[in-house]
Amino acid sequence: MTVTWKDEDAANHFVSNREHIPCMEYMFEAALRMVRDIGRPPRRIVDLGCGSGATGGAMHRVWPDAQLVLADYSPPMLKLARENYGGEENVTIVEADLIDPGVMRRLCSEPVDAVVSSAAIHHLPRERQRALYEEVLDVLTPGGAFVNIEHTASACDRTEAIWWRWFYDKMAESRSATGTPTTWEQVRDEIAPRQEVNILTRVDTQVRWLRDMGYEDADCVFKVFEMAVFGGYKPA
Repeated sequence: MTVTWKDEDAANHFVSNREHIPCMEYMFEAALRMVRDIGRPPRRIVDLGCGSGATGGAMHRVWPDAQLVLADYSPPMLKLARENYGGEENVTIVEADLIDPGVMRRLCSEPVDAVVSSAAIHHLPRERQRALYEEVLDVLTPGGAFVNIEHTASACDRTEAIWWRWFYDKMAESRSATGTPTTWEQVRDEIAPRQEVNILTRVDTQVRWLRDMGYEDADCVFKVFEMAVFGGYKPA
């Protein structure tokens, strides 16, 4: 199976399963707390690879007066984002491909207080992942936050295997609890072929990148197996 996020099937599959991903509520809470810790209400927020707008939307509900930019390159995802947030005041939805060098400058006409992302950057080539983090740092206001809710790589095959069985179990439990009886094997057969698009990087490697390029207090603040919330702040 060849997965491309410009396919409506891939977009709808991800969105329909997002509510079943384990620990998402804790990951969103961690991301919100990191942004809140900049010490002021953010005036401008950018959500990279916004999908249907879940991460940026969570920020918008807390800070409705902030200017929010939802950016994605997938027409089906942008369609869902417009359905969810197109009528919201202070929300701008734009098409942008994160693989393009200089994309942050094109998205940000002036510095922004927070840049967030969720399950998007791991689809980029590894060298572009790192370069994008540098671009993000460049557009942040002093003291501004970058937070990534991300699928990261395990350190070894053993923990990767444990992760996937736990993930399949939890997805099956959640679907079954909401009225769709599902086994972990069914989830595995559905999810596993879709992983070919992933270019996963260990979270400790990515945090080190952030520190090396000048982010302050870069850290992983939440992690359960391969799902992690990490980021840092532009020095004030």
